[in-house]
Amino acid sequence: WAIELKNSGKVIGCIGILPDNNRGKLYAHSINYVLSEHYRGNGYMTEAVRRIIQYAFKELDSDLLVRTLLNHPECSHMKYLHAMTKGI
Repeated sequence: WAIELKNSGKVIGCIGILPDNNRGKLYAHSINYVLSEHYRGNGYMTEAVRRIIQYAFKELDSDLLVRTLLNHPECSHMKYLHAMTKGI
């Protein structure tokens, strides 16, 4: 999904969630995101990640949500979501 400013609609980043089939019997998903460096530190990504977490556990009924680490200098600012479970 695009992350855009509410007042202008300007796209400042993106966030996505994909199936993670490498977790055995767990119904898992992987979250990936990036945000323009000019908009970091304003809570935009925090809001987007919170919504994705809700979507993963409530709508998709995920057992596990992991953050795939990207090996790219542009992504070095990210706070990594290592793993979250719904208490299984």
